[in-house]
Amino acid sequence: MLIQITASYYAYHFLEWGFHKLGHNKRWGGIIYRVHMAHHHKYHIGNLLQEGEYEGASGEMVFIPCLMVVWLCVWWFMNDIFSLFVVTTSILLFISNVIHQEIHRRDSWLEQNEVTREWFLERRKFHVIHHHKPQYNMSLGGISYIADEIMETIDFA
Repeated sequence: MLIQITASYYAYHFLEWGFHKLGHNKRWGGIIYRVHMAHHHKYHIGNLLQEGEYEGASGEMVFIPCLMVVWLCVWWFMNDIFSLFVVTTSILLFISNVIHQEIHRRDSWLEQNEVTREWFLERRKFHVIHHHKPQYNMSLGGISYIADEIMETIDFA
């Protein structure tokens, strides 16, 4: 079971990286590209943080059909790990989405909390670099940078 959870963890991060990369590809990205570019235009480098609740225009919803296709493939080809894969990827998607929302909020509770402050500010910096140099740092919530490291799309400068 630990091996399946670990495999699901890494699979999630590469899927997140791939879907995000697709969101930057005008030719192949389709609706994912249009929705994601709207996010980049709204949260351009000069307007990255906002007061109050995050207003993402539910752009994250465009990824749900993509994730469902992945789940269907896992169910079809690896039925024995399907439930664990769905639970693991759903939890990681939820966590990644919360972190991403908080990255765009001024005075986020993750920034205010002394336990999470340093960790969170590092992830925010990582994401700010992505909004400045969109070809880098595709790990949306920044839970793990492993996909960016392996795909050589990581930039901390």
